[in-house]
Amino acid sequence: MKPLHRNLADFALLQIGWFAAVLGGAAGVAWLGPLTAALFIAIHVRWVVPAAWRRDELRNVLVWGTVGCVLDVGQVAFGVLRFEDPAWTIAGVPAWLASLWFLFPICFNTCFAWLHRRLAVAALLAFVGAPLSYQAGVALEALTVDDSLVFGALGGAWAIYLPVALVMTRRPPED
Repeated sequence: MKPLHRNLADFALLQIGWFAAVLGGAAGVAWLGPLTAALFIAIHVRWVVPAAWRRDELRNVLVWGTVGCVLDVGQVAFGVLRFEDPAWTIAGVPAWLASLWFLFPICFNTCFAWLHRRLAVAALLAFVGAPLSYQAGVALEALTVDDSLVFGALGGAWAIYLPVALVMTRRPPED
C-alpha cells in the first residue's frame, strides 16, 4: 500500500473507531469500542502497513495503549475524569475509552509520521486536540468533566505522551 493510502486508511480507522467507541459508551454499548478497536488494529496490522512493520506495530499498540490507559487511570483517581456507572471498566476507566488508547498508536508511523521531527508541534497539537476530543465525548454524554480547568490537565498529559510516543516509535524513512 502506498504511504498516502496508508495515511488515509489509518486516519479513517481512527476516526470511525473514535465515534464507535464514544457513541457506544454513551449508549451503554460497552463492547462496541473494544470490538471496533480490535478489528481496526487487525486491519491496520494485516493490510495497511508493510509486513516488515507488523511486529513493531503490535508492540506499539500494546505499549502505548497501556501507557495511555495508565494515564487515564490516574486522571480518574485524581477526579479529572468521571464516568456514570460505566460497564466494563479497567481500574475505573471504561473499556470504550481504554480501547481508544490502543487504537491511537496505529497512526504514529502513518498519518502522524510528519510529526516525528516536529515534536513541539506534536505537543501543541496534543495539548489543544486532546481536550477537544474529551470535550466532544462530554457533549455526546459519554463522560463527565466538572471543571473546565480539567482540560488543561488532559492537554498537559497528552502534550507529554504524544511527543514521547512518537520518539519511541519512529521508523526509519522508507526507501
